[in-house]
Amino acid sequence: MFHFSIYGLKLTSDEIFNDNYDANEQSVYKLLCLEYLNFFLPLDNSASMILPQIQFNVLSPIPNQNQNTSTSKLLNFIKKDVASNDLLTDKMLSSSWMLTSEATWRSEVVAFFFADIWLNYNLFSNVPCIDLTKLIRCFIKHLHLYSNCAKYLPVDNLKLILMSRHGIQIYQYLSYYMVNWPQDFSFRLLLENWLCYIQPWRYDDLSKQQCSITELEMNDKWRIFVIRNLLCYTKLFYLAIKRFSCIDVCSPRYSIMVYRMLKVFTHPYLLKMVLDIENMYISNQPQKKKWNTLLTECLLEAEGPLFKYELMFSEERNREYKLFYLKLQKSLDHVTVELRRFQEDQVDRNNLSMLELILTPKKNKMSDYTLNEWTDIETNLKSSLIFMEQIINVNVTTTPIMADFSAWSISSVSGNNTTSSFFNKSHSLLQSFEPNKMNLPFKPVTRAKEWEIDPDYLEALSYENYFLVNLSKFLRNTVELYFNSNILHLSTENSIFAGILRQALIRKPIKIFSYEPRNDGSGKRVRTPKILPPTISFRWMASYFTIFWILVLLLFTLVFNNIGFWIGLFFVFYIIYLCLKYLFGYAPPFKWDNIHED
Repeated sequence: MFHFSIYGLKLTSDEIFNDNYDANEQSVYKLLCLEYLNFFLPLDNSASMILPQIQFNVLSPIPNQNQNTSTSKLLNFIKKDVASNDLLTDKMLSSSWMLTSEATWRSEVVAFFFADIWLNYNLFSNVPCIDLTKLIRCFIKHLHLYSNCAKYLPVDNLKLILMSRHGIQIYQYLSYYMVNWPQDFSFRLLLENWLCYIQPWRYDDLSKQQCSITELEMNDKWRIFVIRNLLCYTKLFYLAIKRFSCIDVCSPRYSIMVYRMLKVFTHPYLLKMVLDIENMYISNQPQKKKWNTLLTECLLEAEGPLFKYELMFSEERNREYKLFYLKLQKSLDHVTVELRRFQEDQVDRNNLSMLELILTPKKNKMSDYTLNEWTDIETNLKSSLIFMEQIINVNVTTTPIMADFSAWSISSVSGNNTTSSFFNKSHSLLQSFEPNKMNLPFKPVTRAKEWEIDPDYLEALSYENYFLVNLSKFLRNTVELYFNSNILHLSTENSIFAGILRQALIRKPIKIFSYEPRNDGSGKRVRTPKILPPTISFRWMASYFTIFWILVLLLFTLVFNNIGFWIGLFFVFYIIYLCLKYLFGYAPPFKWDNIHED
């Protein structure tokens, strides 16, 4: 079993160097792992009932099945639980903590190998392994199933304490990768492992539905698990919120991840229990000394003697939750606009003829998602906003000390002129914030159009020519190299010539987002906004739509001798039209100090 566990690490190197890796391929190693777990940690009976299948004498003779032999202390890894005498029920204490069979240690050693080797892989490599992460999830789920089927009999001692035995290692594994996991979609695997571990009631036959669990049952059966793993509910939740605050949640994969995480923490009694345990620990009540002792020992074992516990809704973490809520709301507004644009474009294109569909370019040509995907994103973000409101409201109604959120105004974070507070009189989170409540003079701003990257440097799209796209990039770089100062001057100059160029050639300032590494050396990247200055874009020349009309004009010029005169007259009227627009104030200079970068 030791070699089997070590081979699981070999899969990590194979995954890194194997270019033909198929994520949907079913691993034989995983199937064999499940077989071992079901054999050594069976759910239908105790591990002590498994007889050793040894064909010859290796270390010591096999004891007779009918002979009652005491287990050697050298082979017994199980130690008496620290809090068992005080915290467990009388029914649990009625069982003996001594092993009744020499076969149990084999089951314990298998669990020890899987946990100690797989969960500590981050000590040898900072690169997470997809296959190993999936194996760890199977291991965690089986530990839950194995522990939940204990019947508090002497033969079930291993079931009673095995989950608590490896709980600290599981937390340290999750805590390490919650900070060091790469900023990509594979984070979903770690998220699944975390949500799987903090929901043991999902793997209990007696409470398959969350709504069927009463508050009394939640406290009686799962309180000790929450105490032992309090950091998994408080610290890891805060780290997950910080991670999602640094990424763009306006995508199908990230939005469903945020939705699933927040949905778990809206369990009817989970957060109330967590806040009650925190209050018990902070108040240090004498009647709760036994629980506080257990919690203190778990915190020291997980984080070390210098660790200072921070409340789940401390002032710093509340600030992070507020920023994340604002991010969700802004993301939802953006998705609503995109969804409306898609629907309008779909209605317009349904009313066009076949020829118009071929010649008319799409309005939403730069979008990455389909209409159904935008709809799913909007649904996920709406639900996430409701869940986030419920999470904060649980804190407000449960701990009166934290109930004063009147100082939580948006102006203290975003810097805008808004004074709407975070909660109303009933302590419910406002779904929308009302801007411009203060009587301040209105200052016009130039809103920069948002792009994920510079649109001129996107790869060739389906309606563009590859060589002309590269040519447009070369022309723009050449113009910026020799005439960049002139372009910037014309973008701010107040003259008719500059006004015409701003409408015809010079591209407006746009806002893009870059993923820059943090300065703390963690390797994580932050989505940072950046304003691109005005420039001359030649990307329009790469479109097949533009090429088609240029060829049509050339054809008319060759067929009709006087067509050149009418083309020239058209451009003269077009220039006059641009002049009139400038004179009426439709082409003002670009004011760099007024670029709104919200």
